[in-house]
Amino acid sequence: MPLWARAWYSVCMAKKKEETKAKKSKSAQGAKTKAVTTNASAAKTATKVSTDTEKSAKPVASTTVRTVKAAAPKPQDTNAVLQRWHMVAGAFLGLQGLLIALLGKSASVPVVMHYPALDTLASEANKHDVYGVAGRQLFDMPIAYVVSAALLAAAVIYIAAATNFRAQFEAKMNRGVNVVRWLVYAIGGAVLLDAVYLLSGINDFLALKLLAGVFVGACAAGLAVDLLGAERRGLGRLLKLMALVGGLLPWVALIGGLVATLLYDGNLPGYMYGVYASGFILSVAIGLALLFRWRQRGRFASTLYSEKMFLLLGLATGSVLAWQIFAGALL
Repeated sequence: MPLWARAWYSVCMAKKKEETKAKKSKSAQGAKTKAVTTNASAAKTATKVSTDTEKSAKPVASTTVRTVKAAAPKPQDTNAVLQRWHMVAGAFLGLQGLLIALLGKSASVPVVMHYPALDTLASEANKHDVYGVAGRQLFDMPIAYVVSAALLAAAVIYIAAATNFRAQFEAKMNRGVNVVRWLVYAIGGAVLLDAVYLLSGINDFLALKLLAGVFVGACAAGLAVDLLGAERRGLGRLLKLMALVGGLLPWVALIGGLVATLLYDGNLPGYMYGVYASGFILSVAIGLALLFRWRQRGRFASTLYSEKMFLLLGLATGSVLAWQIFAGALL
């Protein structure tokens, strides 16, 4: 090949290589630009999807939170409701106690102490020592003040729980223990039962204190059941039985006295039959409410509902017995 042809061929090949190299470079740059554009588009699409998802999720989350709050009220809601109920109950019982103390007449029953003593006449007649039972009058108990004291004691406990001792009350209630309920039943109930005993002929000082002790012990057993909770079920069953039996024993004593009155030609004022009937029925109602609460039956599984029922039953028992006694013995 001539020299000029070789030179021409070399120039053409060099030019062709440069054109090929330029095409490859342009192709690579286009691919890179396309990849960047694709990634940007994908990122934009993902951002839009995420935004749409958040927008659609916000009302659902908000609705869920509102539903949970409506279905499960906080314990403070129960405590706040019970605080208002305690204030109303305390004012209601306090007003009744003051009215009975101011309007009731001064009827009183002697409280005596019985003890063994030598019967001198029987000893002389039988030529040996004969012992009998002697009695000494200790004091006269005004019935109006006893009934009033029972109502006022319950009123003070309710109002104290709603004011000065609210923090302690709520701390116990958050554990499912209502100390106020048992204090009202124990103190107010025991004092009110003293008035019923005195009007029924049970006026021995020791008998009065023993019957009151049985009733207070029953309330203490009920409080112990609440404190134990679900732990130690065997002991819990025993305490429940003690609470129920101890709460009914005072009425067994009163019914025994009523039977003796009917058998041995005794006399009992007519209004006392109403006191016995209403008191016994309401006491049984409280006992059934306790059983339902302990077994979490029906609406008694709700702490707020059960405590409202206990408060209403306690108010009904105290008010009904107090005004029956007032109408029959103090009016």
